[in-house]
Order: sequence, then C-alpha cells, then structure tokens
Amino acid sequence: MACKAALELWNDLPADLAESIARCLPCPFDRFCMSRVCSTWRRGVRHLQKQPIPPPTPLPWFLLPYRRVCDHPRRGTRYGRFFCVLCNRIHRVRVPLNTGGARFFGAYQGGWIFIAYGQNRRHVLIYLPVLHTQGRPGNRLPDVVSWNGNPERRMFILAATLSAPPVPSKNCVAAAIIMTIPVEFPKLITIWRMGSLRPTFCRTTPMDVEDVIYHNDAFYFINRDLNLLECKPNFQEEAPLEQLEVRTKELRFLPMMIIGDGADVRARYLVESRGELLMVVRLSLDQKETSSFSVFRIMRPHPAHADYCWDELPELGGRMIFVEHGCSISYEVADFHGSQEGVYFHDECFYDDEVRMIYDNRGRDREYPCSDNGRCSELPDDVQCLYRAFELTEKRLVFDGVVHTTFMEGYWKQGKDKEAMDNY
Repeated sequence: MACKAALELWNDLPADLAESIARCLPCPFDRFCMSRVCSTWRRGVRHLQKQPIPPPTPLPWFLLPYRRVCDHPRRGTRYGRFFCVLCNRIHRVRVPLNTGGARFFGAYQGGWIFIAYGQNRRHVLIYLPVLHTQGRPGNRLPDVVSWNGNPERRMFILAATLSAPPVPSKNCVAAAIIMTIPVEFPKLITIWRMGSLRPTFCRTTPMDVEDVIYHNDAFYFINRDLNLLECKPNFQEEAPLEQLEVRTKELRFLPMMIIGDGADVRARYLVESRGELLMVVRLSLDQKETSSFSVFRIMRPHPAHADYCWDELPELGGRMIFVEHGCSISYEVADFHGSQEGVYFHDECFYDDEVRMIYDNRGRDREYPCSDNGRCSELPDDVQCLYRAFELTEKRLVFDGVVHTTFMEGYWKQGKDKEAMDNY
C-alpha cells in the first residue's frame, strides 16, 4: 500500500517539473530509468525529447569485456556492460543473445555494431535496439574478396565505417580495412554498397593503412607514412548493387617527426571535428600503456607546393574526442554539462597483431588485456585512467563477445526507438 501511495504521489508531479528533472539527467540511461517510474515521468522525458532544442546526441558508451565465459540457454537473456563517461558509471544493458563469442570491430552512430561471428568469419552489421530477435539479426557483410585477377579469398575485417545510416541500404556505402585468409598480402582497402556480398573496389596501399573515415562525401584512409587516400564513391540508386564507381586521389604529406620524449607511435586515428579532418596520434613509452596524445589538422604549407602538411594543435579547445579505428568521433564540452575535454581511449593493443587475431579462434589468445583505458585531459601527456575503480584492473580478461573494448552511440535515437525501450 505504501508503494502504491508513493507511485500515486509521483504521478501527481506537474509535467513541467518532471521535464525539468529529466533535463538535469545528461545520461540517456538515467532518463530511460526515469521514464519507467510512472506515466507522468515518462511523458516528461518524451516531452523533453520533442522540444525544438532536444538534448544533444548521447555520448558514446564504452563496451566492456565479459569477465568470464558462460553458456546461455536458447531463450535466455544476455547482458552487456557499458561504461558511461557522463555519469562515470557502468550500465548493465540487455543485448542480443546471439552476440556471444562474436568479435566486435566497430560501431556506427545510432546503435549499429559491426561484428564477426566465430572471430574470423560471418561479418554482419547488427542493430542493437532490436533485442527480441532470436535469430542472427543484421545486414550481412562480404566474407570473400577478389581483386586484380587473384583467386577469391576469405576476408578478415579489421575496421569498417559507413557513408550514411544503413536504412535504406541502397543509399549506403561501406568501406573497410581488411586482410585475407590465409595471410598473403598486406592490408587491403575495400568499398562496396550495402547489400552486396562482394566488395566492388579493392586495392593495396604502399604502406599499411591504419584507419578509415567518411568525411565530405568521401572515404579517407591514412597509412603509416601519414598520407591520405581519398576515395569518392559514385553510383545510381536504381543501378545494381555491384555497380559502384570509386574515384581515388592520393594526398601526400610532407614527412615529419612526431616527438614524444622517446615514445613510439602506437596508433593513428582520423576524426572529424568542427567541419575539418583531424589526425590523432597515440604514443606509448613501453608499448604497453598509453603515455600521450598529439592532435593535428591538415594544412597546405604554400600554394606552390603540391604536398600537404600536418599542423599540431596546441590544445583541444573544448573538444571531447573518442578514438577507435573506423568510428572515432568528436563532441563539444559545452554541449554536456559536467563533462571534461580530452581524448578518450581504450585498450586495443591487439589491433596490429592481425595474425594472432585471425587464427586463434578458441585458444588462450582469446584473452585480451583491458587495462589501458583512459582520458588525456591536456595535450600531450595528462593521461588519466578510466573505470579502474570498477575492478577492471586485471591484466587479462576473458572475452566472450568482444575482441577489444569499443564504443557505441547511445541507442536511443532522440526517443524514436520505443521498441528498444520496451524490450529493455
């Protein structure tokens, strides 16, 4: 009776006050929990999302590894753990049951996740809000590749991104960094229209390509020489999926030395921020833990020169940059009360150990470390750890559903995914 009386009391809360409370909750998970209290609170949350100036797009969540491997019944429930930067907490969220044992290799805003069932095969793009599906949901991605007259080979996707939301798929083009199985060639870049099961465009690069991004109607790939390859797809919507024209242009950059007090370059990322393309360089002193970051913008040194150059930013200037191969993203601190500027990163020390990732399906190497996670608050070397207070300091963790931690956009698309909330 007391609980019923309390619920009736909350139901009597004025709608504008409920909306004001919801506005004070920056985390989408907290707003969702608020909407489950009573109908008045639910209306307050929904009314906030329908305002002319709705809450900003949620910050990415870090997807954490499973602490242990366990079997689930056929109709059981599987939960994933996500670390929220805004509220500095881990949320336990229901995820599709059939993601167990899959390798996660990227994300796209709105709740889309790239995974490979069985570590090195059956690549798909799944939509996390569709939680009730018992089969293997998602859009199939290519699993084989052939180019320059070479025999068809199985492909292993390291990182991928999209040109647009994959619904409808006819207007969406995908790009990926891949390797072949068996490993006989360096990394390849591939491009195809969503729905096609064969990459339309495939080529090698002079140096190992490290990251890919879609920016200003083109895909950009960066290699270890810090040069960019621009790939601009062009197609007719009514044309067969296999018909795709890709125009390429190489952007060469002046050689430069990235100085990091003896540190080695561990990774390079591409991210779009304030309308321009940035390169984020991750440095490590001992090849184990991240020591610093540097951020660069593109500059053309002189009209008479054909080459571009990378110009280092002295500070982040109010940016929050989340780095991950294929899906790095930047936000403004001013849009999120209580947030801190910085480069947010996670442990991905096995990204360059492709052979180990490809061939070890069930062995001990399915255990990956998850200790090098943090935020670089001030460039270049103010590095602080994230979510170690949550007992994630073990040097080795068993991964059931992921190969490395990655991040995803909060998958409430401004309140439009009611089905996802009802199945939560």
